[in-house]
Amino acid sequence: LSEAQSHLQNLVPLLRQMVEIESPTPQKAAVDRMADFVARAAAGRGGRIQREKITLSGDHIIARWGKEGLPVILLLCHMDTVHPLGTLGRFSWAEVDNKLYGPGILDMKASIAIVLECLGLLHEKQASLGYAITALFTSDEETGSETSQAIIASLARGSALVLCMEPGLAGGALKTWRKGV
Repeated sequence: LSEAQSHLQNLVPLLRQMVEIESPTPQKAAVDRMADFVARAAAGRGGRIQREKITLSGDHIIARWGKEGLPVILLLCHMDTVHPLGTLGRFSWAEVDNKLYGPGILDMKASIAIVLECLGLLHEKQASLGYAITALFTSDEETGSETSQAIIASLARGSALVLCMEPGLAGGALKTWRKGV
């Protein structure tokens, strides 16, 4: 726990970098910049990176940790946001009263930062959970996951456990289902 707490100092700068990369779903080049960042961050934390090139939306990133042949835990994250390009000009990163603000911070860039730091810590400590971990970072969740749905289904079929890393609700309640398309 103390080692995990030492990684907390990395979360805010990492999160700020991600928030300051605008990544609206319909802007492929913008979401691809976020994908580039996530791929570098995951690789820097020991992840083996696979990039799924997509023409209709941003590319998807698959990062893997752990030994092949172990049961897999799949973590689902999305890099796209509902905020159009230029949002940072009027709603920029802010730290106020021990709270962080910025476009996409809650859905779901904070979750990506937490996932990356946790997996980096596990890699750094060479900790074995008895599972391999795959993290899928998609680019089209906000518009219905049209290009990522088949990838999600394929990876999920081969996994022992699938966790969507959507943030919790106010008060810390865990989301156990979502409405949507």
